[in-house]
Amino acid sequence: MITATVGIVICGAGITGISAAYYLARHGISDILLVEKGTPRGSCKGGMTREAL
Repeated sequence: MITATVGIVICGAGITGISAAYYLARHGISDILLVEKGTPRGSCKGGMTREAL
């Protein structure tokens, strides 16, 4: 069993979830987990990459 901890979990990778992750990262928070059951549906259409942050 793999155990991991994160500071913030965002459920849903729609435009709101992706936006929340983006602004948290812009403010220096890097311990973020973005959870989506399928392909992210936000405006970037392919999910967020580390380079996008």
